[in-house]
Amino acid sequence: MTGIMGALDREVAALTELLENKTVADYGRLKVYSGKIFGKNTAVCVCGVGKVAAAYAATVLITAYGADTVINTGVAGGTVPRGTPVIADKLVQHDVRAYADGLPAGQIEGFDSPYLPADVKLCKELCAAAVACGLEPAVGTIASGDQFICGKEDVGRIKRTFGALAIDMESASAAQVCALAGVRFAALRTVTDNADDDAIEDYYELLNFAAAQSVSILTEYLKGSRE
Repeated sequence: MTGIMGALDREVAALTELLENKTVADYGRLKVYSGKIFGKNTAVCVCGVGKVAAAYAATVLITAYGADTVINTGVAGGTVPRGTPVIADKLVQHDVRAYADGLPAGQIEGFDSPYLPADVKLCKELCAAAVACGLEPAVGTIASGDQFICGKEDVGRIKRTFGALAIDMESASAAQVCALAGVRFAALRTVTDNADDDAIEDYYELLNFAAAQSVSILTEYLKGSRE
């Protein structure tokens, strides 16, 4: 079972339309659509914005649907050109600061690195899907935090500290849940803005295009994936 989550409806709505034999279930405020996409068991949800929302959605996909693969898709700010699809090979929570425990920025107690790895095979398959869509994906770190980054100082710090190519508000927390559960995880984001002083205007200008592009890549991936 593949679980797919996006923070906004426009990031996953087209995928819910692909579901065959679709059913819907409510888990509090979370609504999950499940069925088959290209013959594969799939559950899709709009998790909402932020790390807690994403962690809750990942937990539901794993515990209620038995997802052995979770993919977070959508849009993000980034340090690469706008419109670039970014596929994570690792993820980090840029707003974690456990300095009292002697840990470096981003590192969570109980983990041996600030970085949470994405599944290598999933990363390669998503890259191949992007190329099949005629795109050139960037592969690297996605950094997450409960902030919409929109300033040169903040984005500069995140880039210097973590080498982030994309900055969002959900992916790394879902990756943490998957790491704890032993479930494969991947994140795919199309960059809408450069998280700088023009980020808010740029975000809304490219939001629909970027969300659709990520969905196109994920759809291409699902066509070729196996249970």
